[in-house]
Amino acid sequence: MRALKFWEKLAVIILTSLFITTTFLSFCISIEVPEAVSRFVILGLILIIISVASFFGLIKILINRFNYKNRRGAKIFFYSIVVIPSVSAGAILLYENSWPYVFIYFILATFYFYMVEKYFGKFNIRINAEFDKISVENLTSFNTDIKVIAKNKKVKSSTEAIKVGDIIEISKNGEPILTLDVIKNKK
Repeated sequence: MRALKFWEKLAVIILTSLFITTTFLSFCISIEVPEAVSRFVILGLILIIISVASFFGLIKILINRFNYKNRRGAKIFFYSIVVIPSVSAGAILLYENSWPYVFIYFILATFYFYMVEKYFGKFNIRINAEFDKISVENLTSFNTDIKVIAKNKKVKSSTEAIKVGDIIEISKNGEPILTLDVIKNKK
């Protein structure tokens, strides 16, 4: 991940703590109190809205600085901030026999995991160098940059032929996400 600016680090710290606390409190506030059910439902909905907003704020900040080489670290970060409040608050809900709320928050956690996979699970390309063969006829892309680097480390133009020893580099936002070494030129 590329380095965060000072205000981004501060925002990540604030949003992470806000997400964890509001998620935990929204779980715990779900335990019904007979005298004030409507007040707690409204407060719980407000906390869920704050929780979801802080989650998407974190994604917005980190996706701009995200390096596709370490997507696993970003996914672990988001999974841990979802699991930390969910496990402890889920135990409290189970202890209080609030089964419907456990189901609701399971759906909410599943939504969070889906969004993490949507934003940070991209570019899962696995190529076995021994067995997989790739034939490239036209190299075009709509949302990534493609460049071919020759043996002498110079970038080739689009009219030059690709030869053995060249490297095809696919990058997004200046970060390489896939490099292919040309080992056999087959016509």
